[in-house]
Amino acid sequence: MSELARSFLAGFDWFVLGYFVALNSIYLVLVAIAAIQVARERRQPTEATHDDIFANPLTPPVTVIMSALDEELSIVDCVRAALDLRYPAHE
Repeated sequence: MSELARSFLAGFDWFVLGYFVALNSIYLVLVAIAAIQVARERRQPTEATHDDIFANPLTPPVTVIMSALDEELSIVDCVRAALDLRYPAHE
């Protein structure tokens, strides 16, 4: 009986080891695939998503408040920059 229990436990040990190796190999492959996908997405320009946001009519409007104290030299450029915003609705 003792020999039967030893052989059963030895077989179970090999099963657990095989399960561990197989499961962690699958996890490793999934992590590698995810890393490749993340690298691809990071290389793509993000301006396309911003264009979608700016073109959406449901984007909430914003109010731009500019403070100006002793800004005689640059106030015109600042106001023009604020007027050139690509946001769909701003005041």
